[in-house]
Amino acid sequence: MWALLASPLVRQHHPQMFPIAFNAANAPGRLALSDAKMKSLGAFARHGDPNVPSALGVQWPTRPSRPAFDATPAQKVITVE
Repeated sequence: MWALLASPLVRQHHPQMFPIAFNAANAPGRLALSDAKMKSLGAFARHGDPNVPSALGVQWPTRPSRPAFDATPAQKVITVE
């Protein structure tokens, strides 16, 4: 979905969306969150458990709890709700 939203055609018609979502100020946090989510997804695909290894920094809970993914401008913020 992000690839579609970040396409030149969409950016041309909606430039106000992208200074907030993709900018140098929030790149460290945004990229750290992306890296953690990709490692967790890879662990799930390989082992059937998103906690191997613990890339998220928290234990992915069983239901009914769920992880909440966010990022500050400088770092990832992953909590369990």
